[in-house]
Amino acid sequence: MQIVIIGANGQLGSDLCRVLAGQNVSLFPFLHRDLDVTNSTQVGQVLGSIQPDVVISTAAYHKVEECEKQPALSFAVNAIGPRNLALACQRHNAVLVHFSTDYVFDGARQQPYTERNLPHPLNVYGVSKLAGENMVALTW
Repeated sequence: MQIVIIGANGQLGSDLCRVLAGQNVSLFPFLHRDLDVTNSTQVGQVLGSIQPDVVISTAAYHKVEECEKQPALSFAVNAIGPRNLALACQRHNAVLVHFSTDYVFDGARQQPYTERNLPHPLNVYGVSKLAGENMVALTW
């Protein structure tokens, strides 16, 4: 099995690389400098050349305060990036594992959130991550 991990130098990405390295898989870790998820052509070329079975994306522009100052960058990485990955995965018959955030909710609920709870993001980061979820869902 061939697995691509995007955002391999972040906390989750590096943990996934460490765990999967001990398995019987071919692992392809990518950092931002190696693959820009906002560039649909590059995403398609990279995934086309590898032909992965699974793409795990932990990539995100997650500096919440910076997202408020740079909403276009936040949406490019957190919404358009997942769309680019989903479309490329669809073209190459790969499974996409996309991670979101609890920032898509407002934090007012006294119990744990589930996938059935309606989102209500309070900042640009949360809105951009929710847009990414929707972009991925619309692709499939």
